[in-house]
Amino acid sequence: MEYFDRRELVFIGMICVMTIVVVWVVNMTAAAIAPGAPGLKSMTAGFFGSIVIAIGLAKVKKVGTLSLIGITTGLFHGFISPAVPILFPSSAIGGIFGDIITKLLRGDYSSRKLIILACANKVFAGTLIIFILMILFGFPRAIMNPFVILAISAVCSILGAAGGYIGTSISGELKKAGVIQ
Repeated sequence: MEYFDRRELVFIGMICVMTIVVVWVVNMTAAAIAPGAPGLKSMTAGFFGSIVIAIGLAKVKKVGTLSLIGITTGLFHGFISPAVPILFPSSAIGGIFGDIITKLLRGDYSSRKLIILACANKVFAGTLIIFILMILFGFPRAIMNPFVILAISAVCSILGAAGGYIGTSISGELKKAGVIQ
């Protein structure tokens, strides 16, 4: 990871808090609307969470930012909020995977396309990991069909990319307004 200065770490922290709040509200809403829909929480959280995360990536631009966001939000969701420990590796590995792909392709988040791709990769890997862990730990409502798991992960990835696109658009408007640099 590259060196982060104090301002960047504070901004990343604010993005983490906003992501936690948005994902929590979206998950509670999705659970109330369609409690038995497989993957609905992952789809909605991936879309709306990616909007916030893309804003953070557009501001900080350094590889490692997505890992910090993934690990921090994973710690909260896995051990504090609903205390479901499998959420930690899902979020952390998703963030690390997004950073690794970005580093392999170019090296930073200065491109809108790389931000969108990173959001899609984070959501894809996170969704795949959570379903695999649900199977390994014997969750009673785990989806066992690998094709269904891949299909849901692919849909989540597309929604993560759409959220990343919207987030980069919002970031562009915030830059024009002088709210972020």
